[in-house]
Amino acid sequence: MDLENDFFLVRFQDKNDYNKALIGGLWVIFGRYLIVQPWSLDFSTSQSGMESQVIWTQLQGLPKGYYSYCLLMVISKTVGPVVKLDMHTDCTCMGIFTQLAVWVDLRKPLVSKVRINSHLQ
Repeated sequence: MDLENDFFLVRFQDKNDYNKALIGGLWVIFGRYLIVQPWSLDFSTSQSGMESQVIWTQLQGLPKGYYSYCLLMVISKTVGPVVKLDMHTDCTCMGIFTQLAVWVDLRKPLVSKVRINSHLQ
């Protein structure tokens, strides 16, 4: 449904489609970024900006022992609540970097670096 001020309302019948739309992006349509977020009761088309957003973040070169779902969940609390963990990380397939989809509160300063056992990420 097309709403005012360049907002759209979409309803999904399938939970997998909903999850793909919410955390599968970065979505670009006609050269513009599409911000996707779940419905909220306090949503208004007259709001001046978004207060939170799902973003993908990377942790590079973590030691092998850090490739566990539970530990990465704890680490990510510094950045924001985890929405999705990259499937290769979840399978403990160590790679060059680990990807996490996290909710970021856009009203707070963004966290650009995290210290993990004296390693700056």
